[in-house]
Amino acid sequence: PAFIKMLVAFVLFQFLVDDFKKKQSHEKFIYILISFLLPVSFPSKDFKSMKKLNIINFMLYFLECTGVLAFAFFMKHFYHNQHYCQFYEKVPQIIIGYSPEDNQFELFLVLML
Repeated sequence: PAFIKMLVAFVLFQFLVDDFKKKQSHEKFIYILISFLLPVSFPSKDFKSMKKLNIINFMLYFLECTGVLAFAFFMKHFYHNQHYCQFYEKVPQIIIGYSPEDNQFELFLVLML
């Protein structure tokens, strides 16, 4: 997932941000690594507009977080190991200290979005 996100970010930056195209390859690599770790872009004198960079970074960050939550949902419902599924039922209680009811895990996922 990390390499896919960095590859998608590189392709989007390459085609949508003119200032990114002008950077040297090692600068692009460093920028992609930093933007992978942080969902925001660092201010730079070289970039004329940070608006496109911030929008792309936020969209990729949102898709990554949604993918993690979707993975947790599918693992709870379709994974064959029942102990794993029972653990996910207890996650809301562990994190927020609330006693889980029916479908509490799904409500917890929706609230995390």
